[in-house]
Amino acid sequence: MNPELSAILAWAQSADRGQPLLIEASAGTGKTTALVLLHQALERRGRTVLTLTYSQKGQARWLELYRREVRRDLTPQAAQQLCNTLDEFAVRCLRDHARDKRWQAGSLGRAIVDDDRPLLAMRQAVARVNAYLPERGVEPLRGDEESLLQWLELVDHLKAGLVFAQPPFASFDSDLADDYDLENLQFALERLGLPPWAFSLFNEYEKCRESMDFLCHGDAAFDLAHEPEAVAQGLRVRGVDVVLLDEFHDTKAVHFEIVRALAAAGCAVAAVGDRGQDIFQWRGIAPFSAFDEFLRHWPDAQCLPLSLTHRFGNPLGKAIAGLLQRVNPACAALRCRAGLHTGVKRLTVAGDAQPAAIARLIGDGMQAGAAGETFAVIVPQGPQAFPVMLALFRAGIAYRCDRIAPLHESREARLLRACVLLQGWVDVEHNALDCKALLQFAAGPRAGLDEDEREALSTLLAERVAGERLPRYIPGQVPLALRMLGERQSPIGCDVAALHGWLARHGIREWLASMAPTVVAARASSQALDELVALLAQEGPTAFLALLDALAAQFQRGNVGFASKVVLTSILHCKGNEWPHVILPGAPSAAQLAQADLPTLREQYVAMSRARQMLWLLASA
Repeated sequence: MNPELSAILAWAQSADRGQPLLIEASAGTGKTTALVLLHQALERRGRTVLTLTYSQKGQARWLELYRREVRRDLTPQAAQQLCNTLDEFAVRCLRDHARDKRWQAGSLGRAIVDDDRPLLAMRQAVARVNAYLPERGVEPLRGDEESLLQWLELVDHLKAGLVFAQPPFASFDSDLADDYDLENLQFALERLGLPPWAFSLFNEYEKCRESMDFLCHGDAAFDLAHEPEAVAQGLRVRGVDVVLLDEFHDTKAVHFEIVRALAAAGCAVAAVGDRGQDIFQWRGIAPFSAFDEFLRHWPDAQCLPLSLTHRFGNPLGKAIAGLLQRVNPACAALRCRAGLHTGVKRLTVAGDAQPAAIARLIGDGMQAGAAGETFAVIVPQGPQAFPVMLALFRAGIAYRCDRIAPLHESREARLLRACVLLQGWVDVEHNALDCKALLQFAAGPRAGLDEDEREALSTLLAERVAGERLPRYIPGQVPLALRMLGERQSPIGCDVAALHGWLARHGIREWLASMAPTVVAARASSQALDELVALLAQEGPTAFLALLDALAAQFQRGNVGFASKVVLTSILHCKGNEWPHVILPGAPSAAQLAQADLPTLREQYVAMSRARQMLWLLASA
């Protein structure tokens, strides 16, 4: 207990007056613990409290702490009444209280996790949009599964940011629109960096989704944001009068509409989060700050800090405090708990030598007795982990990927694998990776296949089994697929120039860039492609495929226990985690950091603050 936590718990009395609370907390300061104790304090005052988190991982952490601090005998049924993910809460409200839609009990939960209806709805939406795109001089949209997943992700991002909730999109009626309205619409799409068909595809997908009655990913929050009365009724039925929001830095525009509905329903609202960890602004197309919106809507809100970190000590604490002050000058000064020490070591290593240096650092640590799971390598973008994977593999160090694609499963590696197969450079026994590679290539913009041919190839190489999310691949059909595709291939040499020419001829680099969520991610993908081309030319086709197969075998076999594997992840996905030893390759130099923009500072703050005992910063020479 400290003065900051005492002040937060004292809000339990202010909640009686409905005053909102915003807790701005730094990394490792016990945000979730504070919310658990506040929940307990409110319960003691006879309040009915519901805690909402933005992830299942956050929910599991909250319940773990609640059982430890409050009720060890908490049953799963009681837990459901105390803490929900925001999506889970939205599903309940929509299922039971939505004005226009009544889903069958059970159907909703299954659809939001694992269902093929989103792909079916998007396929229908694409067909409808394609019916008039050629008339407007625009290329038709692709309808293969890879493209459909890309369009679903785009729609998810548009919903998260409520991009089409404002004029000129809101209440736009295509039947009544004149040329002036259409020009304004196209200008707005261009200004947002969206393709000219984005608004039409969004609307057509929503029509298809409504006719099929399902929810997927961001659909629940998006639907509930438009039905505040369902929020109010859901709270009344459960008797909830106080709502606590964990992980508030993950709030997007669509979520904030639900937060407003919670308060409008008469609930007192308290939120805890870290401005420095708000690194998902790209999801909303335009920047959005839940913290600024909270204070704009409730200027009388009580604002309290949590600034004593229990995760790391100095000198890391001093380095992170400097970053945090630049990210959020108004935040309380970060303090470290007495007795903690976290070392920071900055190494200058040439970019191409960094993967080997990482393998040596981890190898030395494991020889000294550290377990593999105590090390995390955090790269700026997922593809930048590929060289690290190769270095760890060659050093005999097992690793696992946390929400980034392993090298052998990446789009870049699949496409180069397809090149090797199509050129007939190897004669090997085919496996599932070959099926995936050819399907990846066939989905490309210049594979020379029409939609019917792509569908035939997909049916040839993979079969869908009811009840299984992933298809079953058919390696025995690869020779036939190669004959189908090989007729469209011109022979090339296995050298860097020829391989780059092959990529250019098929528009692969541009295609991968179009699927990247950000410009930075697109650059990382292009760089990874260059590195894999160089590797293929250097190793030769046979050794290249053998290397990918060996990577897959080690990755899938799990030849050592889960706890012994080094963690590879990206800055975007490392939030909510901490490790004793953290390595950051490609870290900005001190001079670069001094001149860095706000997004870069946020990312470095998030990545650096994951370390508990030691942080290595590897800057390029």
